[in-house]
Amino acid sequence: MPNALLDVNVFVALGWSNHEHHAKVRSWFGSTRAGGWRTCGITQSGFLRLSLNPLVVDHQFSMKMAREVLEKLTADPGHKFLEILPSPSALEFREILDRVEGHRQVSDAYLLCIAKHHHVSLATLDQSIKSLSPWPEIVEVIS
Repeated sequence: MPNALLDVNVFVALGWSNHEHHAKVRSWFGSTRAGGWRTCGITQSGFLRLSLNPLVVDHQFSMKMAREVLEKLTADPGHKFLEILPSPSALEFREILDRVEGHRQVSDAYLLCIAKHHHVSLATLDQSIKSLSPWPEIVEVIS
């Protein structure tokens, strides 16, 4: 789907060739990149945080290495950084916030709010996000 905001799990898999889902995400990315792709401060900081976790990327990377990969990825001409983020307490998002059942869903719900606000899809590896979303049409689960 064009104009996709990448969930952190997709962004990390895209960036690191040793990630278990790299080939799948790279294939998806190659077929959709022409439509553009998006990140925001949440997904970029999540990329850095998870890139330093050897349990996620199966290797110990330094912050310098993670930052360099982040800079290389976001230099792609199809990338756009979403600077304007809606308030999580905005009335338009009450429907999704009422669906959140635990702390692990808060970031997912907010990324859905950001995608909805910017009229883009949310590309994810997490099937459960689709059931969380009151707008399942904006969720693209990469399988």
